[in-house]
Amino acid sequence: MRVFFLTLEWTALRRFVRRQVGFPEGMPSVYLPWLQFKKRGYDVDVFIVGDFEKRDILDFQGCSIHLVPSPKFCRNKVWPFPLDQLRRLADNIMIYLAAISSTHGQQPPDVIYSYRVEVTFAVWALARHYHALFIKRVFGTWAYAFWTHGARLRDKINMLFDFVRWLWPSDMLIVTNDGTEGNKVAELLRIRKSKFRMWLNGVDKERLPSRDNSLAWKSRLGLSEDHFVLMCLSRLDGWKRQDRVISAMPLIIKQIPSVRLVIVGDGPKRQELEEMVRELSIESRVQFTGMIEHNKVRDMLGIADVFLQTNDLSCLGNTLLEAMVCGRVIVTWDVGTTRDVIVDDENGCLMPDAEPETIARTVITLAKQPDRRKRLARGARRFAEEHLQSWDERLDMEIDLIEDLYSRKKQRR
Repeated sequence: MRVFFLTLEWTALRRFVRRQVGFPEGMPSVYLPWLQFKKRGYDVDVFIVGDFEKRDILDFQGCSIHLVPSPKFCRNKVWPFPLDQLRRLADNIMIYLAAISSTHGQQPPDVIYSYRVEVTFAVWALARHYHALFIKRVFGTWAYAFWTHGARLRDKINMLFDFVRWLWPSDMLIVTNDGTEGNKVAELLRIRKSKFRMWLNGVDKERLPSRDNSLAWKSRLGLSEDHFVLMCLSRLDGWKRQDRVISAMPLIIKQIPSVRLVIVGDGPKRQELEEMVRELSIESRVQFTGMIEHNKVRDMLGIADVFLQTNDLSCLGNTLLEAMVCGRVIVTWDVGTTRDVIVDDENGCLMPDAEPETIARTVITLAKQPDRRKRLARGARRFAEEHLQSWDERLDMEIDLIEDLYSRKKQRR
């Protein structure tokens, strides 16, 4: 059998698909399904449309990754609303043609995924053309928050385009439970439960931080055993809100002089965050590591005394789940469905808000309570062992579902 994945370019894969690094630096929920389908014996083709200079094909552990250039008039531009929707239409046409051309003289696809709702129409057209199974995959959504929480009219109109894509006929819609309440979007749009699944991402439950590797990271960052290390680990994007933790640092430093903040990741907000650190005159207490490869994340987490997640909308991201597996002390706040995983004072600290004063107060209290930190760290690790799925378990569950759907579709046809 053959599986196609169609998607827009992902920032976390940007350097990888340009051959600047040898392995993806983030978003395991994006690339691990490719590898799991390949492991099951499927032929896997991934089509990524983005600001590429030319068509190219990469081999990623047996999976063929097709780089599809956006039309030249679309590249490296910020399009005003609603012209940005025309750009998406152009991307759909380009990725559709690339997928069609790849099947000349070869087996057509049996299963086709849309990895972003923006390429829904291209996938639908391909699935119709090849009588293939059409799977819509959503990795989180702002739709419910924008639609219900007083967003601007422009944002609501933009959501209407997304709602059309959500409602467009498919065989199954799979949404990541990242705390952004995709199930409520499905309820709002009255999507049939038989055609909808919402699942947590998996985690690598076996691989714990290596003490030697974590010590090497500490040495590289100039940290000693006496430093009390706080860590934020995620893309440096507007809604990730690392600025909240930076704003709390002057208050924390007054009480805990040994504190250091390590910010892991990269993104459009990095320059702004670095400027903020300079304005607060705390350059010696805050370090930016940039993006690191995903297989090094665990060892990096191993240096953290406290892991902080202060996003807007939801904090239930994969980095928080990774921190739980590593038995870190977690500080986050009660937003979205974060409380589905974090239970206050059992497996983490769930703050009522993410104001700098609240963050500072929580961190200072934890720094002075080593026994409590040990208890919370054990609680986080125990929750991960008892309630989280490994990536193999999570992906096997999805592929089993796909195979069952394909078998039934084939019988009907």
